[in-house]
Amino acid sequence: MDLRKVEAIYETISGLRLPEAEVPGIEDAYAEGSVCWRNYAEVLDAYQRLCVRLHTDEEDTDVETIINNMFTIEKELCIKMFYYGLEYGRKEKKP
Repeated sequence: MDLRKVEAIYETISGLRLPEAEVPGIEDAYAEGSVCWRNYAEVLDAYQRLCVRLHTDEEDTDVETIINNMFTIEKELCIKMFYYGLEYGRKEKKP
């Protein structure tokens, strides 16, 4: 499968696409009330508390680096998992 299509699926499941650009049949894992949504809300709350403790008005570059790198790792793992799933599924179908 084309990497652009896989990235479109990833962006849809991650809630990064506008509704009109979402891949049909792919659920937004960050939809309100979901596990991802609740956990991300906790991350943001912890981030705000940390900024208060650090006496930072808006953001902390180290925390931004941590969060952004975790999202990069998440994307890499998701895309690899998708391709491994395709490969595994093909092997399972063979007699």
